[in-house]
Amino acid sequence: MKLITLLLLVTATALFAAGPTLSGESSGEGFWFPATDDIIDTYAYDENVCSSIPASFDDYRVVDDFVATGSVELTGFTYWIVTTGSVPTELLLISYADDGGTPGNELGQDSYAVTTAASGYVYAGYTVYVTNMPVSISVDAGTYWFGFYRSDGGETLYVGIGPTVTGAEAHRTVAAGYAWEPMSNSIVAADLYKTIEGNTTALDSETWGSIKGIF
Repeated sequence: MKLITLLLLVTATALFAAGPTLSGESSGEGFWFPATDDIIDTYAYDENVCSSIPASFDDYRVVDDFVATGSVELTGFTYWIVTTGSVPTELLLISYADDGGTPGNELGQDSYAVTTAASGYVYAGYTVYVTNMPVSISVDAGTYWFGFYRSDGGETLYVGIGPTVTGAEAHRTVAAGYAWEPMSNSIVAADLYKTIEGNTTALDSETWGSIKGIF
């Protein structure tokens, strides 16, 4: 009996060991965000979610491109996430310059408080959360790469992705060293489910080029 119990514990540990990818099926129904003029980029979680989703903790990172056609003040990021542990209360916003359609030089990373709510969806048996991060960042026209990252140690974060790609597909790292690869290398071509809020009116504040050093 003790041997059987030990084998069951080992098997359970293996099944739930944190890795670079979480695979499963999605079920349930999600809620809709109210229409607002502040949303400047959106791809909301839906039933077409990929059968595997990437991690963004430890040595794993996930980012997607954002194209600013003019000066923009970014005010918030929303992602759909899954965790096999506790729900995060703060996350790092990671950002990179564009390098010919892939993430290039790191622009910054800083910790922000986040609010989370159950989305109504379940993925691989885990609750899918809508996570919102209010920010105040000004960027000039150009292409940038943004993503969430969980840095509180021992906790997981998996980010929802869908097969509709706008611009460049999302990129990820699957090992230490920031070796970025397109999502299609290990899963399928996909973009992050996300909503980006911002103000596209003329800016009087400092641009990204002058404030990136504060991250």
